[in-house]
Amino acid sequence: MTENIQFSVVLEYPDSVRTEVEAALWAWQTFGGIGARTRRGMGAIECIQVDGNSQTRQSAENFQRSINENLNKWIKDDDFPAGVPHMSHGPNYKLTSRQNDKTTGIEALRNIIDQYKRFRQSRPGRGRSHWPEPDLIRACFPERTFRYPIAHRVHGKAPRAVFGLPLIIHFKTYNDGQGEDPEETTIQGVGGIDRLASPLIIRPIHLSSGFAGMAVLLEWDTVNTEDEPYTPPGGLAVVDGRNTVLYNPSTRLTPADASHIEPLNRLGRETNPLLGFLRYIN
Repeated sequence: MTENIQFSVVLEYPDSVRTEVEAALWAWQTFGGIGARTRRGMGAIECIQVDGNSQTRQSAENFQRSINENLNKWIKDDDFPAGVPHMSHGPNYKLTSRQNDKTTGIEALRNIIDQYKRFRQSRPGRGRSHWPEPDLIRACFPERTFRYPIAHRVHGKAPRAVFGLPLIIHFKTYNDGQGEDPEETTIQGVGGIDRLASPLIIRPIHLSSGFAGMAVLLEWDTVNTEDEPYTPPGGLAVVDGRNTVLYNPSTRLTPADASHIEPLNRLGRETNPLLGFLRYIN
């Protein structure tokens, strides 16, 4: 990874669109970046000068206050059609508590990405996943016997699909490759909708106390009234390597479901994995 690349942006625009330009530039420098995978912090940018005037880095408290003030200033409730991800007046976001002037931006990004990985791939040591998707897939092959029998108490649900699609479940081989487990299986949208960008923006930010990580949750109104939040229109499908639909799971969890998913149970039976991750960040 490369850090500390500097560039200048020169804009010319009529005064009639000044507000829109300021809003776009603020959102870009606060939440966006350049290139691919900007929602995972790649190409994150920082504004260091405006018209030759150096910008003062903010404390964590002032940075969060500025987010709330600017969103209230620039966002209108009817700005976004259904299906378009956006920020809201009451945004869901979280900063890491680790803010050290000896930490680099890449180190801050690695820290929050590692937290995301631990939450999303939660398992006891090298044991079975705390999440229900592997057993959901095993249940799609009732005629087969696998190394691990179905044991998870949440059935027919794929809650991690809300983190973005496709969700590819890969099972490790065992017994020198002779043992049988399900083939690699994909959870995606129905009707060939195989991708859905993650609603989580994860990136480093530069504060007066040093670099920190930040996670921001986008939201959108569903296209169809029957759609579940953070899923593509029409719902989800479990698809095998031959593109055969094996099952149509749900992402909705009850408190009872959450009690059987360890990372959510630890958070007071949180039923929304996205909000659970924000609460998990430290």
